[in-house]
Amino acid sequence: MAIPIVAIALAFTFLVIKLGVDHSKAKMLAHNVSADSSLRVSELEEMIESSVATAVAPLISRIDDLESEKLLATSERLLLDDGDDSAEQSAVRKQQIKN
Repeated sequence: MAIPIVAIALAFTFLVIKLGVDHSKAKMLAHNVSADSSLRVSELEEMIESSVATAVAPLISRIDDLESEKLLATSERLLLDDGDDSAEQSAVRKQQIKN
């Protein structure tokens, strides 16, 4: 009767030890994997800056185009107000600037 009890006790002890070792091994592997896949702050900042610059580039281009058009319209209006230019010559000049 003592042999089965000793066998069960040993089996239980070995099971607990095995679970402890497996848990430690999994924890160590998880720590090593997470350390390898983490980003440094500078890398993350660089990624964010690059993404923002890519997303904003079309908007900046459009703003530049609008500012150029407004500047051209303002300069044409000033020229016409002085009486130095006719509307037709202004249209021709605008077309030449665009080309």
